[in-house]
Amino acid sequence: MTATDTTTTPEKFTEHWTWAGRRLNHKDEVRAVWAGPDGTQRSYPAKYAGKVIGGTYSVTISRSADGATTLWGIPVFFEPPHVDDDPQFLDWAIQDGTCMARKRLKAMERAAAKQSPLDRALEPILDIAARMRTNADRDALAAYIIREIDRSWATR
Repeated sequence: MTATDTTTTPEKFTEHWTWAGRRLNHKDEVRAVWAGPDGTQRSYPAKYAGKVIGGTYSVTISRSADGATTLWGIPVFFEPPHVDDDPQFLDWAIQDGTCMARKRLKAMERAAAKQSPLDRALEPILDIAARMRTNADRDALAAYIIREIDRSWATR
C-alpha cells in the first residue's frame, strides 16, 4: 500500500496593506494591525509591525480554504500615506499611542509591585552596607540595627 501526500503548499501572493498601528489584545500582548485592500483589519504578532501609520506595505500572504490569511515574512514599506489628514489615520495613530502608553503603564505597575515599602525603606541601609569593606563591618552594622529594633520593642 502506498501513502499519498495530500498536503499542498499554499499559494503565496503579494498584496498592498495599510499599517493601522498596534493594539493590545485581551492578554495585554501588543499586536500589529493591518488593513487589507478591502478595509478588513487583521491582527498579527508585534514582530510584523510597520513604522508609518497609514503607509502602504507590500505583504506576502496565503489564504486557506476556510478564509484564514497567513502572513509570510516581514511587510516591506511601499509608499507613504496618501492623505495626511485622513481621520482614519488619525484614529489609528491615537489607538497606537494609547496601546503603547497602556503597555508602559502596565510595565511600571509590575515593577512597582515587585518592590515593597520595606524594600524601599531598607535601600539607604543596604547602600551603606555595600560601601563597607569587610564582613566584620557589615556584621557590626547588622548587630546595631538588631539592637535598635530590639530596644524599640522593649519600650512599647
